[in-house]
Amino acid sequence: MSNIIVCKGQNFVQLQVAKLRQKEELQSLTWQKNGKTCTAYFTSDLILNGSHTDIKTNYFEYEQVDNKTNEIVFRGSWITDLPIDKKNLAELVAVARARWKIENEVFNTLKNQGYHLEHNYGHGHKYLATNFALLTFLAFFVDQIVQHLDIFFQKAKSKCSSFASLWEKVRAIFYLVPVVSMEAIYKFIVEEKQLDIPPLE
Repeated sequence: MSNIIVCKGQNFVQLQVAKLRQKEELQSLTWQKNGKTCTAYFTSDLILNGSHTDIKTNYFEYEQVDNKTNEIVFRGSWITDLPIDKKNLAELVAVARARWKIENEVFNTLKNQGYHLEHNYGHGHKYLATNFALLTFLAFFVDQIVQHLDIFFQKAKSKCSSFASLWEKVRAIFYLVPVVSMEAIYKFIVEEKQLDIPPLE
């Protein structure tokens, strides 16, 4: 499995990069994007670490400078086993930066938006905690498919401030109203129906 991993701090790779920088042997590419000057430097076949000198890695770093203020608005560096050249460098940078989006929209959602993933690890003995986690991932996977393909889900989500709020409404309807499908629940939320509860006698 290929990888793109953040590379920061004083490590074996960065020491090699510093020497190449002094000799001006890093390759570079500059382009313009959304009013910013984007510059990336890269090199290949660096030794990963002192303990495994036979393992090689490739390195790239990226910097964005605002054209109006000349301020650096982003800087990052990564290692990868993927080959790097000027043709794919911008794509590698985009993929590397997408890790933050994945972290925020996936892991944060699983932890804080109603899935309670972290709490599931504390349940049961042996394999039960793993099964809870796998079921949570499966539920999240199904929800991702529904989120992109089900128009009623999309409309129901637009009525709620967050996924946690949506799940709370889904649970409430599921417990209180006989429904034949998830689509019926989403329609119930979209139409903002009120239950006709008879008055107490």
